[in-house]
Amino acid sequence: MKHFTLIPFPEYPDCTLTAYLHDQSPELQITARRTVIVCPGGGYAFLSDREAEPIALSFLSQGFNVFILRYSICENAAGSRPLIQACKTVKFLREHAEEYDVDPDRIYLTGLSMGGYGTWFTAMARPDLFAAIAPVCGGGMAWNAASLKMPVWAFHGMLD
Repeated sequence: MKHFTLIPFPEYPDCTLTAYLHDQSPELQITARRTVIVCPGGGYAFLSDREAEPIALSFLSQGFNVFILRYSICENAAGSRPLIQACKTVKFLREHAEEYDVDPDRIYLTGLSMGGYGTWFTAMARPDLFAAIAPVCGGGMAWNAASLKMPVWAFHGMLD
């Protein structure tokens, strides 16, 4: 497994991507993998570690390559920066698909809590970017999910 963190966008130095990538295997012969972008929650005040690496490792164990998007928070989140950063992440992954073994047609977005809200809003703004979304405990625009022409796997309860 390859594991590293990078700052993909110089204009957003507080935004990072942490990669969890499978090694190439001659036995499996998989050159491009389904890829999940994980957006942890934290109410734009912090980014929850328990909503980042444990989620990434779960997807990794299922054969996905995973990138944790640690988007801008607090005053740095102004002007829809987290949404912009999520969209730019997809563009970045497609531009580096060969380098990171990403299948550019199978990029998924998930997020928990505030990351779940961000997942809804990003998919509504740019539904063309994702193969599917999975918002968890994030409200947002769930009532409008039918307008998305992609699979949506959403989890939200009365106590969330």
